[in-house]
Amino acid sequence: MLFQKYFFIFTLLFSSLQANDMISSMTNQGFTGLINTPNAGTMQEGDLTFHFDNQFDNALKGYDYKKPDKGNENYIFGAGLFSFIEIQGRLSETPGYHRDLSANLKVKLPYTHKYLPNFAIGAQDIGSAANFYGNYYGVMDKEFWFVRASLGYGYSTVENEKRKRMDGLFGGLEVKTFDWLYFLVEDDSVEQFAGVRIHMPKSWTSYFKLNTLISTNITQEYATSVSVNLSFPLYENIKSYSANSVKTYTQEVAAYRVENKEDIGTKVVIPKVEIKKTEIPKISLQEIKKRFTDLGLENISLATKEETIYVAYENNVFLFNELDAIGVIVGTLNESNYKYFILEPKHSKTTLFALSGDLDKAREFYNNPSSLSKAIFTASLQKTLPIKLENYTFNAREENDTQFKLRVEFSPVVRTFVGNEFGMFNYKLWLRTKLQVNLYKSIDITAVGDIHINDSQIDDNRYDWFLKLYEKGSSIQSLMLHYNTNLLGGINTLSLGTFEELFIGGIDQYIYNYENHTIKLKGGYFSQFQDGDPYKEKYLGKKSVRYFFMAKYSYLFEDYDTFAEINAGQYWNQDLGFDLKLKRYFGDVAVSLTYEQSKTMQDNSLLSESTDKYVGIALEIPLTLRHTPSFKYGQIRGTNSFEYKLRSTIAREDGTNNLVLGGNYNPKIALDSQDYFYNRNRLQLSYLKTHAFRFIESYEKYTKK
Repeated sequence: MLFQKYFFIFTLLFSSLQANDMISSMTNQGFTGLINTPNAGTMQEGDLTFHFDNQFDNALKGYDYKKPDKGNENYIFGAGLFSFIEIQGRLSETPGYHRDLSANLKVKLPYTHKYLPNFAIGAQDIGSAANFYGNYYGVMDKEFWFVRASLGYGYSTVENEKRKRMDGLFGGLEVKTFDWLYFLVEDDSVEQFAGVRIHMPKSWTSYFKLNTLISTNITQEYATSVSVNLSFPLYENIKSYSANSVKTYTQEVAAYRVENKEDIGTKVVIPKVEIKKTEIPKISLQEIKKRFTDLGLENISLATKEETIYVAYENNVFLFNELDAIGVIVGTLNESNYKYFILEPKHSKTTLFALSGDLDKAREFYNNPSSLSKAIFTASLQKTLPIKLENYTFNAREENDTQFKLRVEFSPVVRTFVGNEFGMFNYKLWLRTKLQVNLYKSIDITAVGDIHINDSQIDDNRYDWFLKLYEKGSSIQSLMLHYNTNLLGGINTLSLGTFEELFIGGIDQYIYNYENHTIKLKGGYFSQFQDGDPYKEKYLGKKSVRYFFMAKYSYLFEDYDTFAEINAGQYWNQDLGFDLKLKRYFGDVAVSLTYEQSKTMQDNSLLSESTDKYVGIALEIPLTLRHTPSFKYGQIRGTNSFEYKLRSTIAREDGTNNLVLGGNYNPKIALDSQDYFYNRNRLQLSYLKTHAFRFIESYEKYTKK
């Protein structure tokens, strides 16, 4: 038996073994586990992992070891969405056998017991038309001091193979000698492997994790392969976004709630806590205004009424998150002698909402941060409609005006082709430049242009004709006038002008938020005002008039920073359908899983079927500074929400994963209401309360002396 053969190794190393928690690492098959088999662990929540290995999978040649290997490249990308869910994408290139793009999913049962094993279920090569690695499995594991043993059962969906990996019982052992050194053995039901995994010591850096696995296929006369795993967190893995004074506290939903007049719905009774009387330095209104102006906040209005201070402002400098602006403002107001505050954030001089709270409770939270002081402060927060300012005394009105200030925003636009008939990886790249000027209250003008940078060269020039359908030179994408207004507590934006290079018309979008629910409605009508590319119109058809309408609903699960979204209607290319999205935020970085489906029109995209279906994964990151300065006449910045998405067709009638142009295409206008006004859909009161520790962190970072 294999395990007997290597048992002596474990005995010799016993004296040096340590019993710390064992690390789960990516396998050559694209899930966490040993070498080619899974264990019941999952990726670290909030981690991205990139993996490369050169192992030739003998399943591709039916385990006929006499056939020569022609080399292999496996590239795997993985994300730990939650502590119990991981998802990976795999790109495999094996000359003479295949080029394949596939996806894996593993779910760990969210429970642990001292004496019982952990359990996980998973699927490999999900939804692929060309199924080379398809498998469904269940696996359990248990740690015994320095050893983790795993045992599972799998069902292979690969066709035309008598012998199949993980088709039946499989298992293995992981032996931890030091934090940085593991020995592995496994049986995948067809072949046996042994290996050693070496981790970079944690003390070297906290910014990323690196390990390498050297493994040998014992069944195939000790054929050796090497893999490398690089992981890094999507954000600082301190859930409280903490500075030094709050880093020991977790960012969890508050364990306590306060029953008082500001929180009428609360029924939980907790011990009364006396708010400490912190000495107040009594900063003047002039100094408050100066601090806000120095930070770059705009359209600042200050007004007072008895014990209440009112602040209206526009934040165009804290680009990652509106939480930063709220944090520095509340922290600054804590230095005043007022008892209550009302904030009215704006964009394009259009009020988003009003946020009120208790400054005594805010002072205690900022000075003595804890879960309890956080609960007391956040219970005082109320989100309301814009208030009437009768009987308020103004100290400043729209200081640091935004009118006629030019804002220039840069972002990349990239279209990639991964693991298809064109090659392993190909791209087309543009630089997008957006200009925005506020002309008057609620009125803006925008211009968006794309500058073509470069196209990669494909491996097989037989497909040049097809890639011409994606070609686009430098162009003016849109020139539009926007009118924004707060309507019934939501934001309505009417935009008129040119759009998508060739069209002129108008679009209206309305977004409304109630508690954790957000509704967005969008509709537009455009007609073509100049001729398009005749080559594209030959294959895709010419649509001289385009009208579209869509309704989106999303719900925030605040405990997980996760949105569930559904969007349905008629898209830009006149196809009818819907798309589903699960979007998880890690700080200001987001990972999304998508499913899209649309019913095409008669003259729609080349290679479309009656109904096209797609799955995808997307990464959304800010490409700018967290605090980006604004000057008197303008501002230069990057985008705060660059999205890179991989999408593949699935379940096609012709059994392929052919590319389809234009399905479920939902273009954004320059002032997208969800991103521009609603903080990338993160203005829910529950979101503000859950992330209140970030208020302190931003105040200490940007304001506190």
